[in-house]
Amino acid sequence: MEYIYDVWLSNLNVVINNGRFAKFSPDANWGIDSNRFKQSKFYFVTKGGFEITIEGKEYTAQAGDWFFVPANALHSCKNNTVTGFEKYWIHFDLYPTDTDLFSLFGLPYVIHTKNDRKTLALFKRFTNADTNKVTDILEAKACTLQLLSRYILLAQTQSVEIKSTNEERI
Repeated sequence: MEYIYDVWLSNLNVVINNGRFAKFSPDANWGIDSNRFKQSKFYFVTKGGFEITIEGKEYTAQAGDWFFVPANALHSCKNNTVTGFEKYWIHFDLYPTDTDLFSLFGLPYVIHTKNDRKTLALFKRFTNADTNKVTDILEAKACTLQLLSRYILLAQTQSVEIKSTNEERI
């Protein structure tokens, strides 16, 4: 645990690129071509569903599913539903890299929250931030860190293990 705090958490920083709540109608021509993006992504589905592929694994995203797509993970998405879908999304940079986070905590790409109220409230707070106000920018950053913490917490209830690490200091 000392390694996690001294090396990873003490240096943790999040830089938000963008994010909001989005609604897509059934006939929306929405999709993301297979690519590796430099930023990390949260997708929290609140209604309907869509198809998402992350590093070759296919998922059918449904209400209550929360995806964490780490930076540089090969992924694609497409609208597949008859009813459309709604989701919150955040694109952010995480330092040290989220690849370290995935290897350190053995996180899954998706957790099933069953529309957890606390998670939903954090996403709503994030989207209410005004990017022209310093206090709201700090609020959005704080929300993203709380969401990251919540993701790890909820993932651990789904049998995530902390991977062993080398605790040597440079």
